[in-house]
This record gives sequence, C-alpha cells and structure tokens, in this order.
Amino acid sequence: MERKEDIEETQAADSKAAVETKKTTNKGKKAVKIAAYAVLAVVTAFVLAVCAISIYTAVRKSVYGDELPSVFGYAAATVATGSMEPEISAGDLIIIKACDTYAKGDVITFYDSSFGGYVTHRIVEEKEGGFVTKGDYNNVSDTTLVTYDNIKGKVVCVISGAGNVISFLQTPIGIICLVGGVIIIWLLADAVVILVKKAAKKDDE
Repeated sequence: MERKEDIEETQAADSKAAVETKKTTNKGKKAVKIAAYAVLAVVTAFVLAVCAISIYTAVRKSVYGDELPSVFGYAAATVATGSMEPEISAGDLIIIKACDTYAKGDVITFYDSSFGGYVTHRIVEEKEGGFVTKGDYNNVSDTTLVTYDNIKGKVVCVISGAGNVISFLQTPIGIICLVGGVIIIWLLADAVVILVKKAAKKDDE
C-alpha cells in the first residue's frame, strides 16, 4: 500500500501540472486574441491608407489639375509601359522623390509635353539646357530635352506588380472587393475572439 505522504505528493504534483497546463493554454489563447486584433489593425490601417490616398489624389487632380500629386516630396505612380525593362516593368509601382539635383544614371519621372503625360526614363546625358533621357529597353534616346521644371523626381523604390493592385483597388469594383474583404476579415477575426473567450470561460468553470 502507498503511504499517505506519497499519495499527497502525487496529488500535489498532478495539481501543479494541471495549473501549468492551464497557464500554457491561457497563454496560447491570449496569443490568438492578440494575433486576431493585430490582423484587424493592419487591415484597417491599409484600407484607411488606400482611401486617404485615393481621396487626396482625386482632389488634387480635380481641383489643382495635378496628375501626379506628391506628399512631403514623395509621389507614387503606376508604370504603363515596358520602356524601362528589365529594371521596371509595366504594372510596377514606383516611388518618386523630388531632389535638388539629378545626374547621369538617375531614373527620373518627368512631364513630356510631346507625349502629354508623365514618363519615367533614365538620364543618359547632361547638357546645358537640361537632360537627355532614354528608356532602357528603347533603342534611341528621347527627342525632347528634359528641364528641371519638368522633372517630378527620381525613382527611389520599385514595387513589382503593386501598381496594378493599387490601380484595381481604386476602381469601383476594386473598392467593392476591398470593402467586402475587410468585412469578411473583421467577421472572421471577431469569430475567433469570441471562440477563444468561450473556451477560456469553459476552462474556468
């Protein structure tokens, strides 16, 4: 027969193990809740950012006629052609920074009056009146000399394929998909939090 002391020690060990298991379980559930709220926060921030950018861009275009508005010296644009392949492809999102000086080798975005819009090409030569530019994929240089007044900025970042995504999210269908996706994520995350709370309550009973 087991001694009374041995039985008590076994029961104490089992009780301690149960407490540790419960603590570990609670920590896991808490981590799930935190992760769910973190996902909600990230998604919400992304949606608000897209909405803010879309509204700001629309206002600048309609009120001020600025086709490529900038914030704190930075602007973003979606590349429409493959003239800068392979470094920059059509559909890429480029981040442009306004600079005081530009030099040979810089990839710049500038307004081309002959084209009637913005172009992103590389500076291949610097002349007294401006810069000679050329698309990396093109065989010949651009015919129009680019002056400082027409330069929007230098390309400092290229995000592959992101331009197509941003452009889609700014369309009516894209906005519907974005809002619908956010609602679904909110519902799923909320459901996870509710299930975790119910499980925690059940364990406490």
